[in-house]
Amino acid sequence: MKKLSLIVLMLAITTTTFAGNFRIGLQADPVFAWIKPDGDEPLKQDGIKIGFTYGLITEYKFGENYSLVTGVNVESLGGKLVFNDSITLLESDTNFVQVSTQRLYKLKYLTIPIAIKMTTKEIGPFKYYGQFGLDIGLRINPRANDKYTGIGDDAIKVQTENNNQEIDGEITLFRTALVVGLGIEYTISGNTALVGGVKFSNGFSNLFPNKIDGVEYLIDGKKPKAYSKAMIITLGVMF
Repeated sequence: MKKLSLIVLMLAITTTTFAGNFRIGLQADPVFAWIKPDGDEPLKQDGIKIGFTYGLITEYKFGENYSLVTGVNVESLGGKLVFNDSITLLESDTNFVQVSTQRLYKLKYLTIPIAIKMTTKEIGPFKYYGQFGLDIGLRINPRANDKYTGIGDDAIKVQTENNNQEIDGEITLFRTALVVGLGIEYTISGNTALVGGVKFSNGFSNLFPNKIDGVEYLIDGKKPKAYSKAMIITLGVMF
């Protein structure tokens, strides 16, 4: 009986200690995303995509000023690229050779972040933090809006569009990124705090696959390489 009581007491102490070091929260972050081609590519960056990230955050404090941060997020990323591709389209009964495509990539990922967070001691109701780590994302139903620009048979510039098309095979399944960020916490009461900050998600895995259905994937006769980047405004609440 004494042994059982001792075991129960030790479990209670362990659980209490763990609970005191564990926090959970929610986030909803505006995102400014773009795609950066690599070097001498047949692709040109052509603008950003404004998106949104939302999800669950968890923190486990393993030192006085250090925490392990993880969770699960749905990230809306992407950006605009321009590239050449010589295919023939039909527009108003006029055949023309496409000379450029402007594509808006609308990308979503189910992402698990893994980061180390370093926090200052409280300065009044505020704490300041920096964090660095890794994001691992799984592609979710990517889509694209295309605008084609070409020269018609009568040498007149012609444009046509193809919106919200599925591009599953043209985007790699996983996205990996290094993430660094800075921010501030405002303590409301106890462990409850509002969080605000900014972080940079520096994707380093190629956005495009080597092959689609066993056929080498080329744009304008070259293997494309580009990387998904994002600046994220962090807004959340921790409990």
